[in-house]
Amino acid sequence: MKKQGFLIGSFVLIVSVLVTKVIGLMFKIPLANMLGGTGMGYFSCAYAVFMPVFALSVTGFPAAISRLVAENAAFGKYANVRKIRRVSVIGFSVIGLVSAVFLLSASKLLSEYVVSSPKSVYAIAAIAPCIFFGAVTAVYRGYFEGINNMVPTAISQTIEAAVKLLAGLGFASAARSYIIAQYERGESVFGIVCKTAEEAQEAGLPFIAAAAVLGVTLSSAAGCLYLTILYKIKGDGITRQMIVSDKSSDRMRNIFKSLVMIAIPIAIGSVITSLTSLVDLATIIRCLKSAIKESPEIMLSKYSKAIESGVTPNQLPDFLYGSFTGLAGTVFGLVPAFTAMFGKSAIPGITAAWAKKDKKAIENGINAVLLVTVFIAMPAGLGTAVLSKPILELLFSNRLAEVSAACAPLSVMSAGLCFLAVSVPVFSVLQAIGCANKPVIIMLLGLAVKLIGNLVLCPIPGFDITGAAMSTVICYGVICVLSIRELVKLTGVKIEWIKTFVKPFYASLMCCLAAYISYTYMSARLNAKISLMIALIISVNVYILCAYLLEIMTKNEFKHMLAKEIS
Repeated sequence: MKKQGFLIGSFVLIVSVLVTKVIGLMFKIPLANMLGGTGMGYFSCAYAVFMPVFALSVTGFPAAISRLVAENAAFGKYANVRKIRRVSVIGFSVIGLVSAVFLLSASKLLSEYVVSSPKSVYAIAAIAPCIFFGAVTAVYRGYFEGINNMVPTAISQTIEAAVKLLAGLGFASAARSYIIAQYERGESVFGIVCKTAEEAQEAGLPFIAAAAVLGVTLSSAAGCLYLTILYKIKGDGITRQMIVSDKSSDRMRNIFKSLVMIAIPIAIGSVITSLTSLVDLATIIRCLKSAIKESPEIMLSKYSKAIESGVTPNQLPDFLYGSFTGLAGTVFGLVPAFTAMFGKSAIPGITAAWAKKDKKAIENGINAVLLVTVFIAMPAGLGTAVLSKPILELLFSNRLAEVSAACAPLSVMSAGLCFLAVSVPVFSVLQAIGCANKPVIIMLLGLAVKLIGNLVLCPIPGFDITGAAMSTVICYGVICVLSIRELVKLTGVKIEWIKTFVKPFYASLMCCLAAYISYTYMSARLNAKISLMIALIISVNVYILCAYLLEIMTKNEFKHMLAKEIS
């Protein structure tokens, strides 16, 4: 049974994330341009409601299955490995189906009483089936990852992204065309009589958003179908002889119990993670309404571009929330999606090392995960903070009103992006060593910080939506510090602090300084997009040069890591 090491596994997953994120931007950018801030608010509401249910029902499965498979494979218990897959498919698909039916049935109540956005009901209903497909997909991904095969996960993610792009934009465009045709024929738009084309577009936004979400659901079904067919055709590389030679085999009931015991704390942690979005949804719109009511002159003056674009004062809270999540949130989420892959690919190796009590392997694995994560996340976060406006203008050139609203929050959030990027793989390591309850406690503390921060900062007219970004940074900062502290305490490993954090921070500062100076100079003379590209190229080269001079990772160290992968 051929296995992949940490670097190769990470490379496979990162390539897939790179492809899927590019495709994701190709989906999100036209969609944001199509829906605007208000429509993206409906789209984001569906995700904000969906994610806690999905996290509780599904998210713990891959890590739990991966860990249990890795543990059994490390000791040659291949009969158990096969049983883990069978038990997982049966048990977790039932859980996914029940959860999907629940979300579909409760969509109206959730839209009215939880997110205070009744028009998002259609989008919430459209995303509900994703839970079932996601549950089956999670089982197969976790199983393949547990036997150190990251390729099926990578390919399924790419398939999902491609189908989401085609189906999501296709369905949304078809819905918009249908609405325009209704208006031009003089008919009402979903029961609403509209006097202008703009009114018809506004009345149809909830349905266009729901159509886009339906494309997301179809993409989830496509990824699920691929993994199911792949296993039927290709199998898992475990031979009959490997199973026959395994004399120890656990009962299926005990395996399922072990899976659930591992998955529950991971799922709870994922729920709490997703609740940060729900906290934003539950507090931001209400706090913005309060800020507008208290100081209408300040708020309307600050967001004059939005008002000039046709957004009414009553629509401004939804508009700002949609800009915050749809634009700033999209860019902010790119880097953590990459760094999460390091933790995912490290789980099998660290789990096996922990089971065998190989402290040296554990320490090497943890330091490698942290170093590679910080090396990528720190310059990306600080660079985005410096160049937030030109980046948003490049990606969302047709939505300058939304860009003006999202620019400051993105700058603030990105400055703390490294906190989140580091926390995600650290949580994966904690789960790999059997301490999945620790992330739950840490995330609860972070969630409390986020809630308090939003309630205190968002109602202040000068801060408003940027206050939510500030509380996000503080929240993830607390989570990052506490998670690393627990990791060191539980494993006893020695973190290479200077090499892992201090040197990349200095190199990142030089990188950002180069980006700011070069963009400022170029933008006064050249096109903004060309200036941004040149600034990015210069800053990347400055960072690589600084990393080389500081010897963050020497050639010999890289060769040694690569040799271990190949062997």
